[in-house]
Order: sequence, then C-alpha cells, then structure tokens
Amino acid sequence: MVSDTLPAQDDDAKKGMDEQSQVKVQELYQQFESQNRDREFQKAGETLTKALKLQEVPTFYYLRGRVQFRLGQFEASVKSFDAYVKAAPNAESRQWERGISM
Repeated sequence: MVSDTLPAQDDDAKKGMDEQSQVKVQELYQQFESQNRDREFQKAGETLTKALKLQEVPTFYYLRGRVQFRLGQFEASVKSFDAYVKAAPNAESRQWERGISM
C-alpha cells in the first residue's frame, strides 16, 4: 500500500521545508514505495537519493540501506545505515541490519 505521508517519525524533517519541497519529497517517497513494491530496487534507491538531496529525512537513509542490501551493495548499505543512526540517534535501533550488511 502506498502511504500518502512521510514516515511519522520524520515529522521534524518537514520543519523548515517550503511547501513546494514538501510536495516534491512526498511525490518521491510515493514513487519509491511503488518501485520498491515492484522490486525495482535500483530505481528505488535512486529515488531515495533524489529525495535526500532535497531534504534529509532519516528514514530515507534506512530505506536506502535496505534497498542497497538487496542489490548486494553492502558497503553502500552500511554507509546508509550509519547515516540513519547519525541523523536519528534516538530512533529505534536497526543496527542488526547494518551488521548483516558487513
């Protein structure tokens, strides 16, 4: 199912974004969800990278790490998981996924 909002834990990422940027990031997130559901992982990762260039949304780092893992891009996956932890240090730990990427 495609969400129509950014992940709830990333509400802080929305602060300071102009409305046009929020709409674009939202569109990219929906595009990612569709690509991920359709197992178009390369495109999904590229879409998340585009979204992150517009706005640092911590969950996007986590999702990109998962996509990179599925593509066998283990070093990139670890870097994305590290960026997630750095951007959201109080978020629920997902270090086990980082560990299996190593």
